[in-house]
Amino acid sequence: MDIRVRANELKEQRGIVLAAADLEFGDLIKVRNLTVKEGKNGLFVSMPSYATSKVDENGKTVFKDVFRPINAEASKKLTDAVLESLENGTSITIKDDEKKLIPDIRARINPLDESKGSALAIGSLYLNEDFVVDDILIRKGMNGEEFVSYPSYKTNELDEYGNTVFKDFVYPKDREAKEKITKVVMSAFEEAKKKQVSKENTPERKGIKDKLKEGEEKSRASAKTAKSIEKKKEAVL
Repeated sequence: MDIRVRANELKEQRGIVLAAADLEFGDLIKVRNLTVKEGKNGLFVSMPSYATSKVDENGKTVFKDVFRPINAEASKKLTDAVLESLENGTSITIKDDEKKLIPDIRARINPLDESKGSALAIGSLYLNEDFVVDDILIRKGMNGEEFVSYPSYKTNELDEYGNTVFKDFVYPKDREAKEKITKVVMSAFEEAKKKQVSKENTPERKGIKDKLKEGEEKSRASAKTAKSIEKKKEAVL
């Protein structure tokens, strides 16, 4: 799956943020809000992220990436393409020349406790096995229908009712892409539920340490019983 990269310089630069970039993974997925920043050692590419409720040792808010490369080669290719696009003012394509014998997309989903809100599961979506999208949610709607929810960010915009507008960092390119991604995610969800049920119904296997401990306890119990019998014999004599 080829990746189309487009970076644009911001008209109003925000501090060290100089530009923004969007990605398109084939005909399936769009990713937005990558940024180009100026650091001590030059320009670098920052992944789309959101602020969490956690703080670091310096009291600063911890941010979490929702999209990222998962190996050094993919990271370099993406960075080079974003910076080249920014410099030339054109779109750059990262060709998938290797034609790997793997799916374009793969999901890993973990079921959640349904009593904790509308979210039924959370997981990740893997793209070309080189990139990952985290915080993919499966939710239950008001009508009971299950659907896939993508990581989003809060904007400064308001809708017609005065409510804050949220936009997805990652989203399908069209209806066909949405259906394909939903099928992959839901299939992974069903497999995860089957494994969970199987695990709950499988007796817990004891490790070597547990077995050794159990054997020691039985040995002590047997020795204690034997000692008690000897004492009784002595008392009779």
